[in-house]
Amino acid sequence: MTIAPTEERLTDAIALVAEVIVKHGPQYGPILDRLEQELAALKRGNDPVSRARMHLARVEAIRAGQATQAR
Repeated sequence: MTIAPTEERLTDAIALVAEVIVKHGPQYGPILDRLEQELAALKRGNDPVSRARMHLARVEAIRAGQATQAR
């Protein structure tokens, strides 16, 4: 069972990883990077379905433009 990330859970995880990095070194930096990216995406509301719809709309617009130019 996967638990959906929330802002609170991600913030707590970032704090924990920050402590680990300070105590044990920068090799854990990529984990911090990923958590920060997840938090930023959550704040933007960029869930995978929304992003997929955005990409499909962009492709449809490009195709529509190409069809118009072909006439």
